[in-house]
Amino acid sequence: MSDVSNVCEFCSKEFSSKISLLRHQKTTKTCLKVQGKEENESVTECPNCNKRLSIEYFKQHKVKCDITVEEQKKNKEKEQKSELYNELKSKYDSLENQNKELENEVKKLREITTRYESELKDYERVKNRYEDSKEVIEKLTYEIGIFREQNEKLQNLHSTLILKLIEK
Repeated sequence: MSDVSNVCEFCSKEFSSKISLLRHQKTTKTCLKVQGKEENESVTECPNCNKRLSIEYFKQHKVKCDITVEEQKKNKEKEQKSELYNELKSKYDSLENQNKELENEVKKLREITTRYESELKDYERVKNRYEDSKEVIEKLTYEIGIFREQNEKLQNLHSTLILKLIEK
């Protein structure tokens, strides 16, 4: 059963000790209003959490509150670092995938280049054969022309001989 002497007579809140009850009655804004008292100068506000505390408890609270705020900052920094790490890892993985895709593309392009180089060599061989054939055709055409001329001369000579033979 709770001790009745630890219940606030102004707001009916129950406290575990007489000291807690007295601190409550001296510092709690709502309880001070019910008492018809204004907050006195011995009450100050924590810059971290905006709680209003008496000067006697403020120093103790401030130490704990500063530690809490520092831990919160550290946790926030950890969280930001973790998010940044995850973001960078994701970008790295994406770049790795792009790099693999580009390597595959380069491999395909090298294969195409090799095939085109082979086809170009084949083309050069065919072109050289064509050029050689063209030269042979030109030589043969020239020689055929010479043979025709000689053939005409021989035919003329043959005709002349036949006419001379006939005349004799």
